[in-house]
Amino acid sequence: MIIQAFCAAILFLFSGQTANARSDQTIRAKTELVELRAVVTDDFGKLVVDLKKDDFELLVDKKRQPIDFFSSIQVESGKGKKPAGKSLDVHLREAPARTITLLVDNLHLSFRSLVYTKQALRRFVDEKITAQDAVSLVASAGSLGTEQFTRDHLALRYGIERISPMGTGLANPFQIPANVWAYIADTAGWGDPDARALWQTLTVGVQSRHQGTDGTNPRVYVPLVSYLRNSTLTTLKDMAARMAALPGQRIMIFFSDGFTSGYGQTGELEQAIGSAVRAGVAIYSICTDGLQPPIHFDIPSTRNGDTRTDPTILASLQKYASEADQEKLNGIHALASDTGGQLYHSTNDISKAINKALDANQSYYVLGYYLSDGSDEPCHHVAIKVKGHPEHAVRAPKSFFVETGRTAGEAAETPVQRMIQAIWNPLPSTDINISLSADYLESDNDPGKVTLTVLVDGSSLRFREENGYHLSDFEVVEWIFDPYDKKIQNYADLVQARIVPQTLASARQNGFRVIRRVDLNPGIYQTRIGVREIGTNRMGTTSAWVQVPDLAHTALVLSSLMISEAPLKDGGAEFTLKNASVGRLRMSQGIRLFPPGAVYGYFFRIQKTPALPDVSGLEYQAEIIEAGKPAASSGWARVPTGKQDAKGFTVDGLIDGTKLSCGVYELRVTVRQAASKLTAQRSVIFGID
Repeated sequence: MIIQAFCAAILFLFSGQTANARSDQTIRAKTELVELRAVVTDDFGKLVVDLKKDDFELLVDKKRQPIDFFSSIQVESGKGKKPAGKSLDVHLREAPARTITLLVDNLHLSFRSLVYTKQALRRFVDEKITAQDAVSLVASAGSLGTEQFTRDHLALRYGIERISPMGTGLANPFQIPANVWAYIADTAGWGDPDARALWQTLTVGVQSRHQGTDGTNPRVYVPLVSYLRNSTLTTLKDMAARMAALPGQRIMIFFSDGFTSGYGQTGELEQAIGSAVRAGVAIYSICTDGLQPPIHFDIPSTRNGDTRTDPTILASLQKYASEADQEKLNGIHALASDTGGQLYHSTNDISKAINKALDANQSYYVLGYYLSDGSDEPCHHVAIKVKGHPEHAVRAPKSFFVETGRTAGEAAETPVQRMIQAIWNPLPSTDINISLSADYLESDNDPGKVTLTVLVDGSSLRFREENGYHLSDFEVVEWIFDPYDKKIQNYADLVQARIVPQTLASARQNGFRVIRRVDLNPGIYQTRIGVREIGTNRMGTTSAWVQVPDLAHTALVLSSLMISEAPLKDGGAEFTLKNASVGRLRMSQGIRLFPPGAVYGYFFRIQKTPALPDVSGLEYQAEIIEAGKPAASSGWARVPTGKQDAKGFTVDGLIDGTKLSCGVYELRVTVRQAASKLTAQRSVIFGID
């Protein structure tokens, strides 16, 4: 049966990454080449893509500098597309053209703004991430587990669902927007007499929610306002610093309703901007509160009388509300403009703003020059112009910083320390190419719920000859964490490969699999994997997410969706392996690759649950999704219930790859029961190459 064949060659969606190519814009003393990235648009806002080295003029500290290095980068516009004449495998293994951080400022987002932001992020993940993008999703408060850069759509979706509003400390007893309330408190706390008078009028007899103190003192709120602002800027600063060593155009898309910059206080903001500039990160700020109707103040009565009818109070409120709305944009505007990015505001279409930020970076230029020997100033101001075209706008960092000394993270000395450091780095190590799948499936006579499959690329291993055999030893280390970074399990084992000469080519081509079944309670988990080659200490790292559903409280539950060719038959070739097997698995950047012009199979299980005693009337549909849109569909068919055991039953089908051109696709399966209106869905990414 097809189920047995697939189980023998089980392979799923992996979380992989690209070669850790280095293209620092954080300039260190040991590197004299300064690289600056620039986006050029004409007077209509259209990207200018055909410029040459001689078209640019580079000024550093108002002095013209020679351009010693120049390149023009074009990023693909369609999801899953690849350049002509290049295999998909090679294309996926290239360094990303863009590394993107999605920073959601949940400390300064209203519930309404968060809902719309999450909707836009889901659409971005499903439709806009290309094979040339590496993406990180971060919140200003709370760990999402997606801080490491990835192309794993499933992991990013999990992270999006985990974002929750955190800035509740500024709740107030009046119907006043949080940013206005914060602005009045901050302004009054720093000595504005009119703001202090307004604050005291509004808060007479009101107890503060902060430590139970008297609400008439605005300085009670100032530390909280500063704490929320500084927490956001610290997260931004740290993420920008982590991006400093990453390849490609470095973009941060910052989602926020805006925040007070602090009355007369700009140090934290300047430090955040400086960190982004040093790292070569362009920040695109999106003001997420959109178009707002005029503010209507619902002010309760105080012991001084009914303030609702007091025109002086209402006029003062309107004045500070207007100032607050402008002031909340100042900080996020400075973050964008000073780093070579852009601010998008006064729009209810967050998805459109994201698309504009990405479209603005589909084409960019890299200009490099060598620092002069006598250049010892830490900060240098930059201006990039297009000769003969004053109408062209150039978005680029306005300055860069020269750093000296050792960088953070260079202190790791032992192999174990280097392994741990590599696993938590923002981009995986790829000296050894590895892939990982973490897939949920329950069946009879198996206590496990999740299959962890590690694929080690045989071509990236180094084999030594000994007694007529080719030998390779590597250590596999595995950690499983819950969404709050609490360690649930860890595992380590040594894989020893002993291969005869005539099968060495097959081992290099097919690679090695390490498979382990684990039993996990219902919940969401992240697995991080490190592989270290014994003797050379070369490493590879990656990660994957998996969700174990609660069968007791969910009616319709599907296993992971699995897609594979027929299993590999070794044909008597001699492979002696400890704790691993050999398999024909082609994988690149977490995407399972299949040859063109063939037919592939898929299968999944519908798990039995107490809430779904009646399995009659179940039907399913399989769809091929290309660039976010359905390209082929099987149509709805009744679910066969013959292949079942005590824990569920299996559904399988075929994919006609003869009708698919080379590229990246998504297989999406939907199961529904019309009578109960239950629906469940699973998907997996695959490539034709």
